Amino acid sequence: MIDYAKISGIFCLVDEFCKDFDQTTSPFLLGKPSKRPATMSKVK
Repeated sequence: MIDYAKISGIFCLVDEFCKDFDQTTSPFLLGKPSKRPATMSKVK
């Protein structure tokens, strides 16, 4: 049987980890992000 409280707890833990990971790794990113939106060109 699915325990929704445990699933919610897992999502909270993952969210906290992602926030900490982004904060920890942000000083090591290369350069500024591009201001142009990422698009794919149409190839004939």
